[in-house]
Amino acid sequence: MTDKHIVLQADAVTKSYVRGKSAGSRFDAVKDANLVLEAGKLTEIIGHSGSGKTTLLNMAAGLLTPTSGKILLDGTDLYRLSDKELSKLRNEKIGVVPQGQTALSVLTVLENVLLPFSLYRKDVPAYAVKEAKELLSSVGLEKLTDSMPSELSGGELRRMSIVRAMIMKPQVLMADEPTGDLDKENTAIVLKMLRDAADQGTAVLLVTHEADAGKYADQICQMEEGKLSWKAV
Repeated sequence: MTDKHIVLQADAVTKSYVRGKSAGSRFDAVKDANLVLEAGKLTEIIGHSGSGKTTLLNMAAGLLTPTSGKILLDGTDLYRLSDKELSKLRNEKIGVVPQGQTALSVLTVLENVLLPFSLYRKDVPAYAVKEAKELLSSVGLEKLTDSMPSELSGGELRRMSIVRAMIMKPQVLMADEPTGDLDKENTAIVLKMLRDAADQGTAVLLVTHEADAGKYADQICQMEEGKLSWKAV
């Protein structure tokens, strides 16, 4: 992209917890983190388990209130919104691929993908069904639309979860360790899906331990003991 378009910005964000009642029991999971996500770019956050990566992602996604600092989405301070306003904004503008398998077991693959449309609409529009089927087809799941999650492999479930996160055409797509339990082939498929989303104009945030993920990223951050630093790509 020729013009720098900052979609989401974390400004001096901190998340603190109090453990026990003794003095000095405050624990900062994230400390004064500054993060910028741009349209059309894939930003990767690496770091050891417990370094604060998931905590930062959850705050950026509007899922966890910071102790201090701001999360701005196109200039809107997420945590100054009411719960109802924030929930609707997340549904429309932020797609999240959480750790693990999050499919609803009683719904088919297609119904799982269309869940975001069901939250604020009485009926799912026909165009959404068409787009869902096209997205599933683009990642090799066209024959599994009527299958139940229990019938899918881990890689297929992860691809389905990314399609579900993308179905609303969000401005920001965030994936938390999306390849952690996948084999090499499915890891490459998932990382390419995220790269393709960025190439289509989405601001993508990837939290990962995957050593090969760096070649898909435009910018890389290191998380260590709650502190975020930028690395050269």
